[in-house]
Order: sequence, then structure tokens, then C-alpha cells
Amino acid sequence: MALFLSLKDLQKTIPNQQVDGIELRIEYFDDSQLVAIKSWIEKPSSQIIIAWKLPFDQEAIEKILDLSPSYIDVDYNCTFNYDELMRKYSHVKWIVSHHDFEKTPSCLISKYQEMRSRWPLATYIKIAAMANSTVDSLRMIELSQNSCDVIAICMGELGKITRLLAPVFNMPISYTCLKGEEVAAGQINVEELHETYFYDKINSETQLFGLIGNPVSFSPSHITHNRYFRSSNWNALYVKMEFTTEEIEEALSRLDKIGFLGLSVTMPHKKEVRKYLETKEDVVNTIRFGKIREGINTDGIGAASLVEELIDLKGAKVLVLGAGSTAESIAKAFLKKGANVSIWNRSLDRLNSLVNKLGCNQYSQGEFDVVVQSTSVGFGDSENSSIDFSQFISKKSVAFEVVSSKRDTPFIIQAKLKGCHLIYGMELFERQAQLQFHFWKQIN
Repeated sequence: MALFLSLKDLQKTIPNQQVDGIELRIEYFDDSQLVAIKSWIEKPSSQIIIAWKLPFDQEAIEKILDLSPSYIDVDYNCTFNYDELMRKYSHVKWIVSHHDFEKTPSCLISKYQEMRSRWPLATYIKIAAMANSTVDSLRMIELSQNSCDVIAICMGELGKITRLLAPVFNMPISYTCLKGEEVAAGQINVEELHETYFYDKINSETQLFGLIGNPVSFSPSHITHNRYFRSSNWNALYVKMEFTTEEIEEALSRLDKIGFLGLSVTMPHKKEVRKYLETKEDVVNTIRFGKIREGINTDGIGAASLVEELIDLKGAKVLVLGAGSTAESIAKAFLKKGANVSIWNRSLDRLNSLVNKLGCNQYSQGEFDVVVQSTSVGFGDSENSSIDFSQFISKKSVAFEVVSSKRDTPFIIQAKLKGCHLIYGMELFERQAQLQFHFWKQIN
């Protein structure tokens, strides 16, 4: 893994123990920089990549090559034929790179073959292209899987997984930066790589898992699951991936082909994925790949187990606020436990549809033993909704929030004022994640 730096950064403290090398971007050059460059090249602990970002200057390039850096990275679009220099400085590894800041080429293998045929003496071919969808990143990963001499990276937020999965597919070089020094969307700093993803432990034997949804930025699942994997000595990696509904079928096929073993599913795909799985569930939040693609739901089971630590659900009066996929899963699980479930929702059409489907009750005023908040309020831009939750809860109620992105949601704030016993969204998140973890563990 190479740390991205420019010449102006050379005086900074570099975490050598966390990176294998340093990429020095040469964006300006005069002879005075040679001393600084030489001092880094001569360090025994790091390999140095010189990324030449200036117009071709043979004399200047040769001055740097005479210092014998580990690598030099030159632009594929340069009109100069480097073959003579490549032969003269054959002890230096040559990277020929192509950058597309707008899109990912439609046929990556053709782009790779075109570059390789033009630069046959290059050690590595590097393709860095903007990901306009996570499917672009999956295509880039497939290129990396099939070509041992390619550095294949997608830029942008949707390209992060190409950086994270690089060691799994033995990509020759991956790139990082110092914390706070991210200069482009999609870069992951060295601290996050090691503290969240345990990057130094990832290798070709690492098993792959992830979250699919839209959006996924709010979810802490990558932190939770990677922590579970590390604490159980399971060589696995969990990443977050954003897909549109239209991309789901292709995404599942490519993820299966790449070698993913399991997925968490969040909104809005919990019902859409059913079409491509073997499952008895109407709502799926967990997928396991294998001879068949299996789907289960851990939201409802997890919610019921948390409540049963406080009260007996059999005969309990439960109100579920909301009529989305999470509300459906939780209401269904509570009904199986013998609870008397009522549902409230702002949309009467969705309310009636779910009530009829599950055979439960529409909300009518009264006291409830458990109130489950599973509307979108508290999630993202819906936080300032005008729902008065106090009308649903009493002091005796267990107030159960499913939104995990923040602790004190509008529902939790109002439940505190009532003096309710609280179950926070993060508690449900942790419990259902544990159930996912055990479901995937059966793969091994």
C-alpha cells in the first residue's frame, strides 16, 4: 500500500509501519528537489513511487531515474515513446497510468489490452476511472481479478470498494493518504484503513461480506461487522455498497461471481431482492451465497428478543408506527410471539395494505405495552417531522426506536419525557447484526 504525498508534504511525519511505500507526486520540479527526493529513496523501510505529473522532460526524468526509485508512474497519453528509457532503467518498475475523471470505460478489458499493446515493457498498467455507479466498481474489480499486472481503481465515493478489496485480489499497489489530507472523493486515509478495516490483515484468503442499499452512508455496519470478524479471528472483510433498484439483479450476480459470501440488505431493497433468492420471507435483510442464494430477516427476530428481555410478548399490546419493510418484519415477529399488534401509519393506503396482509389491527387510542417507532422520522432529512409521538406512549410503555443513525431521535426525546423504558436503535442494530454474523458463520 502506497501513501499519496506531494513534495510539499515531505516534512510530515509518515506512518511507515502502516504503509509499504510512498508515492511522491511531482507537480513541479527543479534541481533543488533532488536532495529531498533522494533522501526518501534512500530510506530502507519504504519503496518510493515517483508519479510524474508534468509535461515530458527527458533530462529531468533521467535525473530522478538516476536516483533509482522503486517505481516511476508516467501518463499513458504521453506522446513520447518511453521504450528506450524503460530499457536503460530496467531496474526501475514502470507504471503506465490512464485516468478518466468522468466515467469508467464501458469495456475495461479492451482498454487494458490497448494500453498493454502500446506499452509492452511496462511493469504495471494502471487504470483509474470515475465510478458513476457501484456496478462500475464491480467491473473494475473483475478486471483486477483477471489480470495480475493491472492496478485497477475507481475514483469517487462509489469507487471505495476497489481500494478496500485490492489486497484480496493481489492488486500490485493500492493507495491511501494521511488523515485530513484526502484530496479526492473516495480516498480512504491510512488511519481508517487500519482502525476500521484492519487493512494489514486482508489477503487473498479474506472472505467478503457487505451491505447493499441506497443510501448506505448512514450505516455503521462496516464498523460493527469488521469488529465482529476481528474479535472472532475470522479472516473476513465487510464493505458498504450503494445500488439503485434497477441495478440489484446485476449487482447480486456480479457480487456472487466476485466471491462475496454474504450481504446485509437495507432500504429500499429488502423486498426487491426476494425475486433473486430462495426465501420464505416477504422482507429480507440478510443474504447468504452458496449453491443457492438464501435470504432471511433478522430485524424481527432481533426486535422480539430485545423486548422479551423486558416483558413477555404473549398477550402484550404492541403498537408499530410505520408500514415499511422494517415495520412489517417486526410486526410479523411479534405476532408469532402471541402479541396483540396494532399499526399506525401516515399513509392510509399503506396502512390498510399491511394490516390486511398481516391480519392485525389498525391503531385506536389506548395504552400500549410496547411502542415501536419505525417511520422515517429521525432518519436523515425526515428528522424534523411534525409527528407528536407523545400521543402513542405512556409511562408504562417500552419505547422502541429502530433508527440507529443517531441516539436521541425525536421519538426517544419524547419517550424520555414520559419516563418510558427505552430501547435504542443501536441496540436493535447490534442484535440483528449478531444474528447475521451467526447465519454467515454457518458457511464455514
